[in-house]
Amino acid sequence: MLTARFGHNERVHSQTTTWLTRVMMAFVAVTAVVAWIGVGELGGSSSAGLRATETALDHAVGLADATATLGVQVQQAMTTLGNGMGSAAEAMDHTVAVSRDVRALLDTLAPLGAQLGTDAPARLADLVTSLGQAEASLQEVQGGMNETQANLVAAAPAFAEVVTRLQAVPDELRAARARVHASAVSVGRGVVLLRIAITVGALMVLLRSALARRTGQP
Repeated sequence: MLTARFGHNERVHSQTTTWLTRVMMAFVAVTAVVAWIGVGELGGSSSAGLRATETALDHAVGLADATATLGVQVQQAMTTLGNGMGSAAEAMDHTVAVSRDVRALLDTLAPLGAQLGTDAPARLADLVTSLGQAEASLQEVQGGMNETQANLVAAAPAFAEVVTRLQAVPDELRAARARVHASAVSVGRGVVLLRIAITVGALMVLLRSALARRTGQP
């Protein structure tokens, strides 16, 4: 009777062990599947965020290139404008000098017109007055142009530095984009490696449990 009871207990123990082993194996399998899915979801979210960042950096690179090109064009326009103002101011200076010479000549001719007894002196006086007013206007414009040219020349070094910095921005953004792309690739590889590790680990645990079950070891 004791032998029968002992045999019964052995069978119960064996059945319990078999059941627990199966439960453990099922738990390991479910855990591995959940971990597999979780790693994929996490990697997918990270990759999506990195791809969005990469796309944003692509747009930023295009904008930075356009801004740098515009900066160069503005710098060239400033140089051209400054040179043009200098030439225009010099031309005005020559014009004023010629006008003064003409006025001096008219002043010389004024006594001769008075001797002729005509209205020539009045006309000469009006012409001299008009030339003087024109000279004053030209000199005022010339002063404004000289001041503008001086401001452009003074601002040129600072603007050149700004243009240099703008030209460096696209390369910096491209480097950042390359780093983001490398990170996205690393995330993808990490997901693959983690899934391999999860699979191998789960298989090892299941294999060990199966062998233990066959040999009767705990």
